[in-house]
Amino acid sequence: MAEIPRTLSGKKQELPIKKLLLGQPIEKVVNREAMANPGCLDWYVALARAHQG
Repeated sequence: MAEIPRTLSGKKQELPIKKLLLGQPIEKVVNREAMANPGCLDWYVALARAHQG
């Protein structure tokens, strides 16, 4: 199971992940520099690609 993406202040980033899964590009939906754990995004990107493919 992947980590839950969180902001630097610890808030969950649910809406950006939802937008990613709906097909929006990662660059448009999330700012990696504003994240506490940007490395977890790779799992969600792969999931979105598998879901859409």
